[in-house]
Amino acid sequence: MTNLGYCYTYGRGVQVDQKRGFQYFIQAAKLGNFEAVMKVADAYQKGKFVEKDEINAYKMYLKLYHHLQEIGEIEEYPEVCLRLGNCAYSGMGTKKDIQQARTYFEMAAAYYRQREHVYFYYPKQRKQAEEMIRKCDQKLAAENQADRKA
Repeated sequence: MTNLGYCYTYGRGVQVDQKRGFQYFIQAAKLGNFEAVMKVADAYQKGKFVEKDEINAYKMYLKLYHHLQEIGEIEEYPEVCLRLGNCAYSGMGTKKDIQQARTYFEMAAAYYRQREHVYFYYPKQRKQAEEMIRKCDQKLAAENQADRKA
């Protein structure tokens, strides 16, 4: 069903019908497909096809992250860590926490590096995670400097 979601969302072999694609993602997510869960969470985060609900999106990402950790497959889905890092960095659906964001970004970058030899490797996302680590370091350094002055 996830594949059908992609087909309709992006017009792969069929006419683009994003609403229909999203319905397939919902069905696949209910059946436990990890990619579909991320697509549904993304929709809540952006308010696409559903009412925007960043808290629900964050909870979905976090639940998926914990499930993937439990079954030992988190390394296969670095984008979950990247999304959680973005949530923690910006306070999207959760309390803003730069140190936690940095931890998620470090995991994402490491998992992307591990997947460099894999067909579905995403160097753009690895670079994004690495850039966000630098931004976190800058913010944390500025906070530490401000604390020392106070």
